[in-house]
Amino acid sequence: MKVSLFVVSILAVSCTCLNAFDKDTCKENLQKLLATKAYKNVQTSYSVIRIHPNKEVLLQHNEEEQCIPASTIKVLLSLSSLHYLDKHKRFQTVLATDGKIRKNTLDGNLILIGGGDPSLKTRNLKEAARQLRNRGITAVNGHIYYDDSLFKEELNPRYTDARHYYAPASALSCDSNYLSLFFSKNEKKKLSIKPPTPYANVITLANLQKTRRYTGRPRLTLKEKPWGDTYYIYGQATLADQYNGYLRVLISRPSLYAATQLKKVCQEVGIKIKGDIKRGINNKKNKVLVNINSKPVISLLRKMNAQSDNVSAKLLQKHIEKKHDKEFKKTVSYKRGLEAFCINELKWEQNNFYLDDASGLSKMNKVSSRQLTQMLEWSFKNGDMFADMLNILKKQDKDSYENIPKPGNGIVTYFKTGTLSQTGVNNMIGFIEDQNTDTWYIISILCHDKKAKEPRLTGTLSNPILKHILEALTVTEIDRRRSDMFM
Repeated sequence: MKVSLFVVSILAVSCTCLNAFDKDTCKENLQKLLATKAYKNVQTSYSVIRIHPNKEVLLQHNEEEQCIPASTIKVLLSLSSLHYLDKHKRFQTVLATDGKIRKNTLDGNLILIGGGDPSLKTRNLKEAARQLRNRGITAVNGHIYYDDSLFKEELNPRYTDARHYYAPASALSCDSNYLSLFFSKNEKKKLSIKPPTPYANVITLANLQKTRRYTGRPRLTLKEKPWGDTYYIYGQATLADQYNGYLRVLISRPSLYAATQLKKVCQEVGIKIKGDIKRGINNKKNKVLVNINSKPVISLLRKMNAQSDNVSAKLLQKHIEKKHDKEFKKTVSYKRGLEAFCINELKWEQNNFYLDDASGLSKMNKVSSRQLTQMLEWSFKNGDMFADMLNILKKQDKDSYENIPKPGNGIVTYFKTGTLSQTGVNNMIGFIEDQNTDTWYIISILCHDKKAKEPRLTGTLSNPILKHILEALTVTEIDRRRSDMFM
């Protein structure tokens, strides 16, 4: 009888461990961490809740404080996109003409019409050109017109700053609106560019070092020309800069670039363009020659979050606003797109957040960790949408972890980071799954070093906090193993 009671008591301990989270130890460790010199000037807000099988608030710290969300705002954009747009929807870029095909010649203009496709590439334009060539067309007697009127034109927001993060969005965007500079085997004193394009000219004034041991972080500037952009590279550039994406330059006029690439690929497949490249508005009576379909919205969202693609974010925001404008009549209290989603669906109080953009670049964006946690909880309660979110966010476990502390056995994380390194912003939000116990957690960590003297790279501030949270789960795993020894 005593043995039976002992076994029952051990089983009870084991069951208790299943949904345990060592929050007292975790809270104490986090308090010690935030008291260190590294966090002296850091605005920190975090929230951790268990959402399944039963809801419990586990940890909170300054959870109502308004912080800069950076790219974690892309998760909000993803949910809004899934809510307002069909996740299987594809956006369409069209090649049309106002002329007629006579023998092997298109007697008229070739018109490129933008549909706001974030995934359009030069290779897609080349495939469209091949389709024209397969129809027997070898010459176009007119001009190439480009029509980007679906969305209002967005000017280059940074003027001479050519860093790709700030690329403007257009209804006619191509190659994510940036070009990549790279070290060429054939060129020792200048950088080459891809994809190849007559739109760009590169003047390399930087000291080039073929080393991966350190980054030079060169200064990238541009000057707009009638035909495209001239890029100037200053300082020092290394192979490490190339592999870390620090040699990517924005395209100041995406629509002109797309049309330039179309002319280039037409010539490559054997179609001679007689005229020039001009901006124009398509006439609905014009004949469609080729349709270029984007990837479905769900795939666009996955890419946007994985690569933190700001152009994709801007375009999806524009699509949401356009659809919202059609469905809701404007009133005094009318709110567009993301803001309407936050107020109507997430039930955020209107005066307790501010959204200046959907890419996360703006320092004006302000939300709290509690609101972000609430947002993720909303997605969890919407079954199909939650499954889509797990598909969109980056999944990592003990065998496939990157840029975050290593989770324990059976612990899987689904995170989106948000970083404005020069501003000192380090954020991370997402889900933690304990597969050992079928338990789900939601976590939001927002950090802002307001007196940062050097760039705060991804995870510099958020990872130490996450480490203690994951350790609180690992402790219960060890307890669970001890209990299993008696079962």
